[in-house]
Amino acid sequence: MPPKIDALYAAAVMLDRFLVPQVEYPGSSKPWKCLHLLCGRIVEPTYNSVANEGSGGCKPCSYRWRRLPKKRAPRPYQRGFKGDQQKVRAWVIREKRFLPMEECPGVSHKWRGWCMDCWQETTTRVDSMRRPGAGVCFSCGKKRGGQKRRTPKAVVMAKLREHGVTPDPDHQFTRTTDPWPSICAAAGHPWNARPADVFSGHGCPGCAGMAAITAEDAVAAVTLLGVEPVDPYPGRIHARWRVRCTTCDHVWSPTYSNLVHVGSGCPACASHGFAPDRPAYVYVVVHPRHQSVKVGLRGVHTNRLADHFRQGWEFHAELYFEVGADARTVERLTHEHIRAVLRLSVHLTKEQMPQRGYEETVSRAELDEVAAWTLVQRFAAPYATATPPTLMPPQPAPSSRGQVLVEPGDQLALDF
Repeated sequence: MPPKIDALYAAAVMLDRFLVPQVEYPGSSKPWKCLHLLCGRIVEPTYNSVANEGSGGCKPCSYRWRRLPKKRAPRPYQRGFKGDQQKVRAWVIREKRFLPMEECPGVSHKWRGWCMDCWQETTTRVDSMRRPGAGVCFSCGKKRGGQKRRTPKAVVMAKLREHGVTPDPDHQFTRTTDPWPSICAAAGHPWNARPADVFSGHGCPGCAGMAAITAEDAVAAVTLLGVEPVDPYPGRIHARWRVRCTTCDHVWSPTYSNLVHVGSGCPACASHGFAPDRPAYVYVVVHPRHQSVKVGLRGVHTNRLADHFRQGWEFHAELYFEVGADARTVERLTHEHIRAVLRLSVHLTKEQMPQRGYEETVSRAELDEVAAWTLVQRFAAPYATATPPTLMPPQPAPSSRGQVLVEPGDQLALDF
C-alpha cells in the first residue's frame, strides 16, 4: 500500500499549478476546493488529476486553450510543381518507363500515368521513384519479386529426372505447383506432373492405375471381362457404373477400378461370398467388452461369423432367406431405421473392428441385441423365409451371461 501524501507537500504541488487550496487536504482522490490564479475561478480538481495526470485543474481554461489556433509546421511541398516539367517528364519516361497522363502535381503528390512495360494505369510519386531500385507499377514489381525467388528451371528439371519424370524442355516454367507436360521414364506414360507433388512423393498415375481413360477404352476394357455397360461411362474410375453380366444377365453397379484393377466380377456368378440369387442370412451379434451390437449379412457358405468370433463377438440370432437379394434389403432397411429414425450413430471405429463392418455397429446401451433382432423380424415379414439347410457352419456355445442363443436350425416366429 503506497504511503499517505503529506498535506503540506500536496498544497505545494497545487500552488505550483497556480491552484490555491481553500480547504484542508481531503485526500488524493477526492475533490479539493481551490482558487485558480489565472482566471480567478473556484474549481474542485483532485490531487491525482493534477499531480499524476498533469492536468491544469481548471476545465474552462483548458477548453479555452484548446480553441486557440494551432501552429502547424509548413508543408515541405506545396500543391503545384514549380520545377522544370520537361526535365521531370523526360526523366520518368527514360529512367522509370512511366508515361504521365497529366502534368506533375508535385514531388510528394500522386501522379497518374501508364506503366510502359505492361501498359496498365497506375499512380506513383516522384519522391518514391527517386529511391534506389524503386519501380512504378505494382504488378511489374510483384513479377520481379517472383522471378528473384523462383527456383531456376534447370534445377527443377534435374530434380524431376531424379524422380523418374522427364519434363518437356520447351515448356515455360512458372512455379512448382503448376502442371508441367512430362513423360514417365519407367513406362512412358504421358501426364501433367506438378513438380511440388512429385517432390512430395507422388508418382505416375498411369503406373498406379489412376490415369484418366476415355469412354471407348473403358468400354473395351470391361467388355473383355464379360461385362456389358448399361449406362454411359461416368468419366471417373471410382464412380458407380451400371453394367450387365453377359453370362447371367445380372445387373449391378460396380466401379471401373473394382472391375479392372481389383478384379471383382459378377456377384451372381461368384462361387464364394455373398450372391444375390443364392441363400443368405441376416444375423445379429454382440460384443460384451465393447458393449456394441451389429446387424450384418452373410452368404450361406461364408465364414463371416468365424471372423467375428475371433475378435470376441458373440452370436445372438440370424434369419435365413432363400434369396440373398431379400436378405440384403432387410439389412438395408434395418440400418436405415437405426440411423434415420432412431438417430443412433456408429459405435465402433475402424481400428476396433479390423474384420470390417464398423459402420453397422450401434451402442448396446441405446439399442440392445433383442431390440435389434425385433427390427430384423419386422422388416423381414414381407419376404418369404424358409427353414435353413442342415449343413451349417458350427455356432459358438451360449455366453457366460446365461443368454440363450438361437440355433441356426431353428426358425424364429415372426411375432408383431
